[in-house]
Amino acid sequence: MVTTGATGGLGYETALALAAAGAEVVLTGRNAVKGKTALESIRAQYPTVSIRYEHLDLASLRSVDAPWLYGSLATASASS
Repeated sequence: MVTTGATGGLGYETALALAAAGAEVVLTGRNAVKGKTALESIRAQYPTVSIRYEHLDLASLRSVDAPWLYGSLATASASS
């Protein structure tokens, strides 16, 4: 399950719940450092879960034209 904005807030909590349920999780976000931190945090809690991070900037058409993105769960909110 692709979870947008997964580096913090609602997106992170959604990814965490999906991992707890045993789903295959793709964390996405604009900040690779925060993505790595979120990924490591979830892996520490659920070491057997299938999880990875992908860079995604929903403001960029180039970023959203990715085959792995289709069927995503959008949880991100607009940032100021």
